[in-house]
Parts: sequence; structure tokens; C-alpha cells
Amino acid sequence: MNKHLHSKIDHLIFNVRDLHKGIAIIESLTGVAPVIAGRHQGEGTWNALMSLGKGIYFEVIAPDPQQPNVQGPSWVQTIRSMPENRLVNWCVKTRDPYTLAEHAQEHQIDLGAVMNGSRQKNDGSTLSWTLTDLKANPANLIPFFIDWGESDHPSESLPGGCRLISLEAVHPEPAILQDAFKVLDLPLKVYAGNEQRLIARLETPRGEVVLL
Repeated sequence: MNKHLHSKIDHLIFNVRDLHKGIAIIESLTGVAPVIAGRHQGEGTWNALMSLGKGIYFEVIAPDPQQPNVQGPSWVQTIRSMPENRLVNWCVKTRDPYTLAEHAQEHQIDLGAVMNGSRQKNDGSTLSWTLTDLKANPANLIPFFIDWGESDHPSESLPGGCRLISLEAVHPEPAILQDAFKVLDLPLKVYAGNEQRLIARLETPRGEVVLL
């Protein structure tokens, strides 16, 4: 994979309806079980994570049964609209999400509002970040962007054993998506196909695994 792209990828998102079942799916494929990381309060979701190497991790996300009545636009509404048991989104590192969002808007790419996010960790502490809106592009493959600020990157304390080999995309109109990626300085390969999707290849204790 292009080293420039690899250094930019922050994490990949795998969407499920039941977090425990999602953990079991990933463990059966890779031999590594993602660990439950915490809840996104007010967004209606919770997640489990595993490392994909230094500075990169894999997120399994699901509706949180302890937040059944989240009101207004939220992450849980977005993930419920996306296919389950599937790699649905990716996140990219940035040190200045505000300037990036303005630059994208100048090129007719809407990354949504920049906002602060957080989740409660299992030890009771809170992990905080700044990111562009996960809900801005739920129907395409444009990533959202995150700045962890002074927080430690989650990959540093997650189960290891897996490594991201490559990330590619399939899209009915690849040229349009490639133009957007060029504006965002993301050299992701995009191939023509009837259905848009991400394709990640992982090196795992059980050999090479393809997730899509």
C-alpha cells in the first residue's frame, strides 16, 4: 500500500447490529478478538477495537442497548442505515480539521461540521477528539477526519497481531471519487464496480484476510 496513504489512515469501521456477535465474527476471521472499548454517550453507539499496527486500529461499531432512545441526528441512525456485518467507512488523521473542512468545501466536498467527540473508557476515564461529521457522507466512501489532540492514540493499548496490508475502494463512478480523494490528498485506488465498497486486506494470525 502507498506509504503516504498508510500513514494517514486512522481506523476502519465495521458495522454490526450486535456488538458481541460482531466481535465473534472478527475473531473467527482473524484469530484476534476486538475488546469492548466504551460508549459514545448521546450518539447511541458503542464499540470494540483491535490494533492494525502503529497508529491504526479496527473498530466494530453497533447500536448501544443502554442508549435506546437517542433523539435527533446521531451516529446510531447513520450506522443503522448502512449494511451490517460489513466494512462501511474509514477515518483519516488530521492535525487541523477546521482548515481541511474549509478546503474541501471550496472544492464542493462537504465534510460536515467539525465537532468534539468523546467516549467513556472502561476504566472510567474519557477519551476525547475533534472530528469532521461521521454523518456527512454516509452514502459514499469519502472518509471522515479526526484529530486526537493530546490523547494517546487508541492503537497503543489494543490487542495486536493484525496489520493492515492495503485498503482499496470499488465505486460505480470511480473518476468522481478519485477526484475527491485527490483534493483530500488521499491516494486510495478506486476500481469500477456496480456496488460501492471498501476492501481491506489484513495480515493476521490466521493468514491474509480480506474484509469488505
